[in-house]
Amino acid sequence: LHTGDVKSCVMMNRSIVTHCCPSEPKWLTQVHGTTVLCADDIDSAQSAPEADAQWTSTSGVVACVMTADCLPVFIADRSGRIVAAVHAGWRSLADGILQRTVEEVRRHSSDLKPAVWLGPRIGADAFEVGEDVREAMCQHLPEEAVARAFKPAAAEGKWAHWLTPRLNRLALMLQILLTAGFLLIEIRNSSGAFAVMVNAQAVMPH
Repeated sequence: LHTGDVKSCVMMNRSIVTHCCPSEPKWLTQVHGTTVLCADDIDSAQSAPEADAQWTSTSGVVACVMTADCLPVFIADRSGRIVAAVHAGWRSLADGILQRTVEEVRRHSSDLKPAVWLGPRIGADAFEVGEDVREAMCQHLPEEAVARAFKPAAAEGKWAHWLTPRLNRLALMLQILLTAGFLLIEIRNSSGAFAVMVNAQAVMPH
Protein backbone atom coordinates (compact mmCIF):
# COMPACT_ATOMS: atom_id res chain seq x y z
CA LEU A 1 0.00 0.00 0.00
CA HIS A 2 3.15 2.18 -0.28
CA THR A 3 2.61 3.86 3.09
CA GLY A 4 5.18 2.04 5.22
CA ASP A 5 2.49 1.42 7.84
CA VAL A 6 0.91 -1.82 9.03
CA LYS A 7 -1.50 -3.02 6.33
CA SER A 8 -4.38 -3.65 8.73
CA CYS A 9 -4.08 -0.11 10.10
CA VAL A 10 -4.02 1.37 6.60
CA MET A 11 -7.09 -0.62 5.58
CA MET A 12 -8.94 0.43 8.72
CA ASN A 13 -8.14 4.10 8.10
CA ARG A 14 -9.21 3.83 4.49
CA SER A 15 -12.44 2.19 5.57
CA ILE A 16 -13.16 5.13 7.88
CA VAL A 17 -12.55 7.58 5.02
CA THR A 18 -14.75 5.53 2.68
CA HIS A 19 -17.67 5.70 5.13
CA CYS A 20 -17.50 9.50 4.85
CA CYS A 21 -17.62 9.46 1.04
CA PRO A 22 -20.33 8.65 -1.51
CA SER A 23 -18.15 5.81 -2.84
CA GLU A 24 -14.77 4.24 -2.18
CA PRO A 25 -12.01 6.70 -3.03
CA LYS A 26 -9.88 5.92 -6.05
CA TRP A 27 -6.54 5.26 -4.36
CA LEU A 28 -3.28 5.84 -6.21
CA THR A 29 0.26 4.54 -5.82
CA GLN A 30 1.97 7.93 -5.74
CA VAL A 31 5.48 8.01 -7.17
CA HIS A 32 6.31 11.74 -7.46
CA GLY A 33 5.73 11.60 -11.21
CA THR A 34 3.53 13.47 -13.68
CA THR A 35 0.93 10.87 -14.65
CA VAL A 36 -2.66 12.16 -14.56
CA LEU A 37 -5.47 9.58 -14.67
CA CYS A 38 -9.22 9.70 -15.06
CA ALA A 39 -10.65 8.37 -11.80
CA ASP A 40 -13.54 6.76 -13.68
CA ASP A 41 -11.07 4.33 -15.30
CA ILE A 42 -9.52 3.17 -12.02
CA ASP A 43 -10.75 -0.27 -10.90
CA SER A 44 -10.83 -0.26 -7.10
CA ALA A 45 -10.70 -4.07 -7.12
CA GLN A 46 -7.26 -3.98 -8.74
CA SER A 47 -3.93 -2.71 -7.42
CA ALA A 48 -3.76 1.07 -7.16
CA PRO A 49 -2.22 2.45 -10.37
CA GLU A 50 0.90 4.61 -10.33
CA ALA A 51 -0.02 8.28 -10.72
CA ASP A 52 0.12 11.56 -8.83
CA ALA A 53 -3.08 13.22 -10.01
CA GLN A 54 -6.55 12.21 -11.06
CA TRP A 55 -9.73 13.89 -12.26
CA THR A 56 -13.39 13.04 -12.71
CA SER A 57 -16.53 14.57 -14.10
CA THR A 58 -18.76 11.77 -12.81
CA SER A 59 -20.98 12.45 -9.81
CA GLY A 60 -20.20 10.21 -6.84
CA VAL A 61 -16.70 9.24 -7.99
CA VAL A 62 -14.11 10.20 -5.36
CA ALA A 63 -10.76 11.37 -6.73
CA CYS A 64 -8.18 11.62 -3.96
CA VAL A 65 -4.50 11.92 -3.13
CA MET A 66 -2.54 11.32 0.07
CA THR A 67 0.12 13.69 1.39
CA ALA A 68 2.52 14.08 4.28
CA ASP A 69 4.77 17.11 3.72
CA CYS A 70 3.85 17.42 0.04
CA LEU A 71 1.14 19.81 -1.06
CA PRO A 72 -2.36 18.54 -1.91
CA VAL A 73 -4.00 20.58 -4.66
CA PHE A 74 -7.69 20.35 -5.51
CA ILE A 75 -9.04 21.89 -8.70
CA ALA A 76 -12.74 22.20 -9.47
CA ASP A 77 -15.10 23.96 -11.80
CA ARG A 78 -17.42 26.27 -9.87
CA SER A 79 -20.41 24.49 -11.36
CA GLY A 80 -19.16 21.17 -10.01
CA ARG A 81 -18.87 19.58 -13.43
CA ILE A 82 -15.27 18.43 -13.00
CA VAL A 83 -12.76 18.04 -10.16
CA ALA A 84 -9.12 17.00 -9.88
CA ALA A 85 -6.77 16.06 -7.05
CA VAL A 86 -2.99 16.50 -7.29
CA HIS A 87 -0.14 15.21 -5.12
CA ALA A 88 2.40 18.01 -5.53
CA GLY A 89 5.86 17.09 -4.30
CA TRP A 90 8.87 19.05 -5.48
CA ARG A 91 9.81 16.49 -8.13
CA SER A 92 6.33 16.50 -9.61
CA LEU A 93 6.19 20.29 -9.51
CA ALA A 94 9.53 20.56 -11.28
CA ASP A 95 8.36 18.19 -14.02
CA GLY A 96 4.99 19.86 -14.57
CA ILE A 97 2.37 17.79 -12.73
CA LEU A 98 0.20 20.82 -12.04
CA GLN A 99 0.33 22.11 -15.60
CA ARG A 100 -0.54 18.66 -16.95
CA THR A 101 -3.50 18.38 -14.63
CA VAL A 102 -4.78 21.83 -15.59
CA GLU A 103 -4.43 20.91 -19.28
CA GLU A 104 -6.34 17.66 -18.75
CA VAL A 105 -9.14 19.37 -16.85
CA ARG A 106 -9.42 22.11 -19.44
CA ARG A 107 -9.47 19.52 -22.23
CA HIS A 108 -12.63 18.04 -20.73
CA SER A 109 -14.15 21.37 -19.68
CA SER A 110 -13.28 24.02 -22.25
CA ASP A 111 -15.18 26.81 -20.48
CA LEU A 112 -13.69 26.00 -17.07
CA LYS A 113 -14.37 28.52 -14.30
CA PRO A 114 -11.83 27.22 -11.79
CA ALA A 115 -11.53 27.22 -8.05
CA VAL A 116 -8.35 25.81 -6.52
CA TRP A 117 -7.67 24.80 -2.93
CA LEU A 118 -4.14 24.29 -1.61
CA GLY A 119 -4.04 22.11 1.49
CA PRO A 120 -1.59 21.91 4.41
CA ARG A 121 2.04 21.29 3.51
CA ILE A 122 5.49 21.53 5.05
CA GLY A 123 6.59 25.16 5.45
CA ALA A 124 9.63 26.85 3.99
CA ASP A 125 11.22 27.20 7.43
CA ALA A 126 11.24 23.41 7.85
CA PHE A 127 12.17 22.26 4.36
CA GLU A 128 15.81 22.61 3.32
CA VAL A 129 16.81 21.34 -0.10
CA GLY A 130 19.99 21.07 -2.12
CA GLU A 131 21.09 22.94 -5.23
CA ASP A 132 19.95 19.97 -7.32
CA VAL A 133 16.34 20.78 -6.43
CA ARG A 134 16.71 24.40 -7.49
CA GLU A 135 18.36 23.36 -10.76
CA ALA A 136 15.55 20.88 -11.46
CA MET A 137 12.98 23.63 -10.94
CA CYS A 138 14.86 26.00 -13.26
CA GLN A 139 14.76 23.48 -16.12
CA HIS A 140 10.97 23.40 -16.38
CA LEU A 141 9.52 26.39 -14.56
CA PRO A 142 9.53 30.17 -15.13
CA GLU A 143 12.58 31.91 -13.66
CA GLU A 144 10.34 34.27 -11.67
CA ALA A 145 8.49 31.36 -10.09
CA VAL A 146 11.73 29.71 -8.97
CA ALA A 147 13.18 32.98 -7.66
CA ARG A 148 10.14 33.58 -5.46
CA ALA A 149 10.12 30.02 -4.12
CA PHE A 150 13.68 29.80 -2.80
CA LYS A 151 15.35 31.70 0.00
CA PRO A 152 18.62 31.16 1.89
CA ALA A 153 18.54 29.34 5.18
CA ALA A 154 19.35 31.30 8.35
CA ALA A 155 23.00 32.32 8.35
CA GLU A 156 25.31 30.72 10.91
CA GLY A 157 28.60 32.57 11.07
CA LYS A 158 31.22 31.98 8.40
CA TRP A 159 29.38 28.98 7.00
CA ALA A 160 26.49 31.13 5.82
CA HIS A 161 27.40 30.89 2.14
CA TRP A 162 27.32 27.10 2.29
CA LEU A 163 23.86 26.85 3.78
CA THR A 164 21.18 24.91 1.96
CA PRO A 165 18.41 27.06 0.47
CA ARG A 166 14.85 26.61 1.68
CA LEU A 167 11.99 25.82 -0.65
CA ASN A 168 8.69 27.66 -0.26
CA ARG A 169 6.43 25.21 -2.05
CA LEU A 170 3.39 27.42 -1.53
CA ALA A 171 5.02 30.39 -3.27
CA LEU A 172 6.09 28.14 -6.11
CA MET A 173 2.59 26.73 -6.48
CA LEU A 174 1.05 30.19 -6.65
CA GLN A 175 3.46 31.23 -9.39
CA ILE A 176 2.71 28.09 -11.41
CA LEU A 177 -1.02 28.72 -11.12
CA LEU A 178 -0.50 32.28 -12.29
CA THR A 179 1.34 31.08 -15.38
CA ALA A 180 -1.48 28.57 -15.95
CA GLY A 181 -3.87 31.51 -16.20
CA PHE A 182 -5.50 31.70 -12.76
CA LEU A 183 -6.05 34.78 -10.60
CA LEU A 184 -5.08 34.19 -6.98
CA ILE A 185 -6.47 35.20 -3.61
CA GLU A 186 -4.78 34.16 -0.36
CA ILE A 187 -6.83 33.58 2.79
CA ARG A 188 -5.63 32.88 6.33
CA ASN A 189 -7.79 31.76 9.20
CA SER A 190 -7.58 32.78 12.85
CA SER A 191 -5.55 29.73 13.87
CA GLY A 192 -2.74 30.68 11.51
CA ALA A 193 -3.37 27.77 9.16
CA PHE A 194 -3.61 28.84 5.56
CA ALA A 195 -5.93 28.25 2.66
CA VAL A 196 -5.37 29.66 -0.78
CA MET A 197 -8.25 29.99 -3.20
CA VAL A 198 -7.89 30.75 -6.85
CA ASN A 199 -10.36 33.22 -8.23
CA ALA A 200 -12.86 31.63 -10.57
CA GLN A 201 -11.91 33.84 -13.49
CA ALA A 202 -9.20 32.70 -15.88
CA VAL A 203 -6.84 35.24 -17.41
CA MET A 204 -5.77 33.24 -20.44
CA PRO A 205 -6.00 35.20 -23.73
CA HIS A 206 -9.14 34.49 -25.77
